Amino acid sequence: IVFHDTYNSDGWTSTAHLFGGFDYSLSPRYALSTEVRYTAASATLGPDYSGFGRIDLSGIATTVGVHVRF
Repeated sequence: IVFHDTYNSDGWTSTAHLFGGFDYSLSPRYALSTEVRYTAASATLGPDYSGFGRIDLSGIATTVGVHVRF
């Protein structure tokens, strides 16, 4: 069943971040960069969300980049 509705929730919660990364020079001109980040967050949901499962926005994110020096 598909239906249209508007759900409301307000407030805030704290988050914790744990991250690390490194830069690695491939040559004097090029380098690689990477970062791994874990975010943890937990909050209660408003009454519009009763009956829904838990919404978890915690997780791991990675970033990889290339640097070119001029």
